[in-house]
Amino acid sequence: MKRFLLAVAVLAHLGACRTANLRDPADRVREIDQSRFRAMVANDLETLAAVLADDLVYIHSDGDVDSKEEFLQRLRSGSLRYRSIEPTDVRLRTYGNTAVVTGRAKMAVNRGGSDRDFEIRYTAVYRARSNHWQLVSWQSTRIQQ
Repeated sequence: MKRFLLAVAVLAHLGACRTANLRDPADRVREIDQSRFRAMVANDLETLAAVLADDLVYIHSDGDVDSKEEFLQRLRSGSLRYRSIEPTDVRLRTYGNTAVVTGRAKMAVNRGGSDRDFEIRYTAVYRARSNHWQLVSWQSTRIQQ
């Protein structure tokens, strides 16, 4: 009887693991994208570092380009601070181990000591490696008011 109960428990655990791995990739990327925005506003560099790929290309709305380390250093130093990010019109498409997120966002940032509020359109590209999604490319364009 003990062996039977152990076998049932193992099978139930394996079934739960398999179900978690079969989860819709779009849902997972959507969660990661939202948590990335929250981490940026909270200046949670540990969470952010895990979501950003080592080969990240981050193109700001003013045309500046950062690597992962350059972007994190801007946040660490306080030269760039996200006060709020409000995404809208978010659309997500997946292509195997790649996901493309497009959207619009209201941004409130402090850059170099100056507060700036503006809207952007953006494209974010995520890549999955070993079931772990990371941002590999970000490009945003400021919407002229």
